[in-house]
Order: sequence, then structure tokens, then C-alpha cells
Amino acid sequence: MQKLKGLLLLVTMVGLVAGCDGGGTASTPAAALKKVRIGMGYIPNVQFAAYYVAQEKGYYRQAGLDVSFDYGSTDDLLAQVAVGKLDFANSEGDELIVAASKGVKDVYVLAQYQRFPVAVFFMADAPIKTVADLKGKRIGLPGKYGANYNGLLAMLYANQMTEQDVRLQEVGYTQAQAVQGGQVDAAVGYAVNEPIALAAQGVKLRTLQASDSYNLASIGVITSQDKVAQDPATVQAFVSATLHGIADMNADPDAAYAIAAKKEYANIDQPNSAVQLAVLKETAKFQQPSGNQKLGASDPAVWAATAKFLQASGLVSGQVAVQTLYTNRFVEASGLKLRLARTVLAAQSTVQKGGYRPCASNVSLRQRQGRAPLQAGGAFSCP
Repeated sequence: MQKLKGLLLLVTMVGLVAGCDGGGTASTPAAALKKVRIGMGYIPNVQFAAYYVAQEKGYYRQAGLDVSFDYGSTDDLLAQVAVGKLDFANSEGDELIVAASKGVKDVYVLAQYQRFPVAVFFMADAPIKTVADLKGKRIGLPGKYGANYNGLLAMLYANQMTEQDVRLQEVGYTQAQAVQGGQVDAAVGYAVNEPIALAAQGVKLRTLQASDSYNLASIGVITSQDKVAQDPATVQAFVSATLHGIADMNADPDAAYAIAAKKEYANIDQPNSAVQLAVLKETAKFQQPSGNQKLGASDPAVWAATAKFLQASGLVSGQVAVQTLYTNRFVEASGLKLRLARTVLAAQSTVQKGGYRPCASNVSLRQRQGRAPLQAGGAFSCP
């Protein structure tokens, strides 16, 4: 009887949070849904699969949200969020620090990527083995702005080098062609993009990951300080549902790809399916936390290191109170709610359509990704 009372209490608690964690099985009437927009800063792509999973599986709707994806330029994405033209943005933490130094008042509320996804890539036979070997080399990049530029500067900074030690060439978004055609000795790009596409064509490459030299606060969900203060329930609902999508994507990349490839999302045609599936699986690796880090949580040490680098490199002038630019409160609350919901489902011995499905452990996930397995008793990858 006591056990039954405990279960009933647990069910009641889940019911109270289902409206903002995506865990309810009943659909919210369309009229009751709150419309929110997230700026993606890029064209529809499988790299956004976690958001598409949350949309397709009804996690946003179950959280009381009608979510639309806004694709387009990243030039003023964070400024649009700060003034309320967008509710959320998918953007980098380093960009937020730069924007905050210029007066933009936003907050980073969910870390989608745990590692900065920028890499320097080059032909396999190039005489480059370490960052130090880039000295004097021609390095292609879109321009002296954004994540590619910051990632390269961070790599140089970590190896006591500066921009003057290399020969930068602005090649627009033709880094892959520039490397393959010999226009540059190496190029900077997203580790989940250009290197994957070239490898799929049979081009033999090697890469240097920015995060191996100096990890920066990476891609995540950003909202305005005003929204956090005035409408925390909506922020919580969006974070919880998105986190559920990330957990599902990490646990089953193939299923996530089947959703992302649909016409209403990334719209992948058959000839490109193998490449795009590889991109998605590589993206899942960057989303996976390591050690004791929690899925979706920001690492204070990484944020402090990011601010230090940006100030040392002259990309930010003056002091920035970096600890005010991110929060883990919504991720921590989401984790509690997700665990409560899964406990109830396990007790019921069934998982209804639209309910939470058990996450894979880090052991099985790492095995599928070709990574070293954890020791016995490794923690689950669920939030």
C-alpha cells in the first residue's frame, strides 16, 4: 500500500511538470499552444536533428509550445533575441560573450554541443601533424569573423602562436574546394560538415580539432535576459523538450536521421543520404558529455577559459561578467523532470506513444560511435 501511495505521488508530480517537460502523453489543444520562434542561423540541416526530433515526437507540443524554426543570417541573431524579435537562438557561447561586451543582454540556457565543433582540415599527405606545423601555411576560412575564425585563433593561442604566424586567406564558404584544389594548405571549417563531405567523396584528409587545443563555449540555446526574468515557464518548457530531443538523438542517431531527412525538416534527397547520416552521427558525438558533465549543462571552466581567450585576443575589450551569461537552472530542472517521468513509465511497464523512451547508456552509445567504453557501471547519458 505504501508503495502504491508513493507511485501515485510520483505520477502526480509528473503530471504537474508534464506541461513544461514534454513528458505528457495527451496533446495540448492547438489554441492553447504558445507560439515561439528559434533562430537557427543556417539553412535546414541534419545538424539541427535534435530540434526536429523534439518537434516530430510532439515534445514541444506536449510542453505547450508551437515552435517554428527561423532560418537565415546570423549577423544580428543575438540582437534579435535580446529585443524580443526571436524567442530563442541556436548560437555559440563565444559569440554571446562578444555580443554581451557590446551591450546585448542574452543568456545561454542549454549547451547543445559540449565541444567546440571547429577543425582545421588538410590533405592526408600534407606536412602537418600539430598546430605548430601550421606556421607559415596558407589557411583558408570564410572570413575574419564567427566560429571558424575564433576557433582557429583559440588553437593558435593555446600553442603560443598568433594570426601573424600563419597566412590567412578568405575563401568564403568554399573551404573544401580550396583544400582539394590546392589553393590553400589547410582550411578551417565545422568538424561535422566539410571534412565529412570530403571524406564521403573518397578524399583522404586529416584534421586538428579546436577543442583538443582549447575548448570554447559552443553551440546551444540562447534567450533574452528579459524572457528568463519575465517568462521562465516558457524557457523551462523549451529547454526540457529540446533536451529530450538531444537525448533521443544521441541514443538513436539512425532514428533521428529518419526524422531530420523528412521534407518538412532538412529535406534530404537519396543521393546525399549517406553523407548527411554521417554528419548527423558526428554531430551526436559533439553533443555527448564526457566525465561527470551533465547532458545540456554548461561547464563554468570552459566559459571562464573562453572569456580569457577572447580578452587576450582582443576580440572583447574590458571585463565581462561571464558567470552572468549562462545558467544551468533550466537543465537541472529538466533532468529531474525527465527522470521522474521515466520512473513512472518503468513502474507502469509500458511506454505509451509520445511518452519517454529509455535512454541508452554511455557504454552502448560509445560503442556505436566507436569510442572507448566506460568502466562498468558507467553513468547513463540521459539528462
